[in-house]
Amino acid sequence: MSNSRSKAGAGPAAPQGATPESVRSTLDTDGMLSEWGARLFYPIPKGKGGGGGGKIPLLTTVVAIASVMSPHEVRSRIRSTVARGATQVMVKITGGGRGMKAIAAHFRYIGRQGKEEVGGKGKTLEIEDERGEKIQGRDGLVQLADEWRFAGAYIDDDSPRREAVNIIFSMPAGTPPEAVRAATA
Repeated sequence: MSNSRSKAGAGPAAPQGATPESVRSTLDTDGMLSEWGARLFYPIPKGKGGGGGGKIPLLTTVVAIASVMSPHEVRSRIRSTVARGATQVMVKITGGGRGMKAIAAHFRYIGRQGKEEVGGKGKTLEIEDERGEKIQGRDGLVQLADEWRFAGAYIDDDSPRREAVNIIFSMPAGTPPEAVRAATA
């Protein structure tokens, strides 16, 4: 039984009349591309310290990952990443609430009052929950916070545990709302 993966990293067949130097150059380029692809698309996590075992040498890890991606796969992934007109998306974890006070404060922050005129308070922003229901205004936010407090395990005002994680999804202007909802579902 043959292994198609073993041939994937070998690079293209040498063109007829190719010199040994040009073949060697192509293989060197493909090898470097695989290594860079491994570093770009599979970054090595940085440890936070602590006790325990030893570290795996960086070169060993990069070589192991590089053997997973062929040069063709790296080129294709780079093209799709930097293609003109490709949608740019950012997902950022901005923190989390340790207790209902912090969660309710975040609800108020994301539904904060905008200022329609200098010195005046505008309407609060509309918030949409996981069921697609629209929530707006102070009373709506209080009700949402109560739902969160009692929905599963009770959430105290102050808690040693992280009870929620704040995640921001940023997409380019003009992205249809349905696409944003689909990406976050």
